[in-house]
Amino acid sequence: MSAVSAKGGALTGSWPTEQRRELGRSLTELPESVRVVPMRALVYRMAEIADAHRVSTLGAEAAAAAEHLIATLYVWEGDDGPGIRAAVTAVGATYRTIAR
Repeated sequence: MSAVSAKGGALTGSWPTEQRRELGRSLTELPESVRVVPMRALVYRMAEIADAHRVSTLGAEAAAAAEHLIATLYVWEGDDGPGIRAAVTAVGATYRTIAR
């Protein structure tokens, strides 16, 4: 998990090792209200989204998951861009940005 091993990056890369490890542990013990969609349920739709829009694999996954869950996708304003915005809008999901 990248949060645990990150050595750089804007979000967790500068955190101390133990703080990153604690974040990793907390992400593997999510509350029942958090649902993780199996990749096999998203992968074909991800390919369609990536083909139709200029988004990364992660962006395609986020858009496909938002569509699958009929959920709002919240994106850090530093990662906001026209590609992810267009992809999420195209799948009919709601898109919101949040400040750091």
